[in-house]
Amino acid sequence: DIAIEMIMAERIYRMVDVSSREVEDYYEKHKQEFVVPAQVRLQALAVGAADRTAAQVQEVLDKVQGGLEAGESFEELVRKYSDDKSSAAKGGDLGWLEAAAMRPEFATAIEGLKSGQCSAPFKMGGLVIFLKVNERKESSAGLTPEVRQKVKAELRQQKTEEQTQIFVAELLRRHYVKTYYDDALGNVTKKAAGASK
Repeated sequence: DIAIEMIMAERIYRMVDVSSREVEDYYEKHKQEFVVPAQVRLQALAVGAADRTAAQVQEVLDKVQGGLEAGESFEELVRKYSDDKSSAAKGGDLGWLEAAAMRPEFATAIEGLKSGQCSAPFKMGGLVIFLKVNERKESSAGLTPEVRQKVKAELRQQKTEEQTQIFVAELLRRHYVKTYYDDALGNVTKKAAGASK
């Protein structure tokens, strides 16, 4: 394995170089693939309404609203009052969501909200939900350092595969190769040819 790795490093990896010009040309041809869509990171507090009377639901909502007005952390309110136990264990964190792919009810509820602001409660199915906008990322495009790194890695991978194929083809041309394989009937057949597969 060490010998093979040394040969590969000498004959392939050292031959692979990606110039800035190649990165820029590739990006120009594939720039749509590197557009980062607008994203938002949300926390959710869900109050179950199906098994409560309207008065009971309102009582919980009032407690949540009172906690928000008193400056209590949204995460703590989620742990106290949210009926969605899977997200409550994470403080209601829903992670990063693409704005364009978000549920319409969510998009409407957080429209115009800035980072740190909470939505008014809204109904969705058998739940009444509060959403908090933790952070927003606007859509971005362009050859940023991160995109440049991705493009370079992609081109390096392509060139490495090409150089590997060239190297193997050269080995097969210069050396006699026998390959053995099982045919459809399970018989071992010998094939003597300049092919490795």
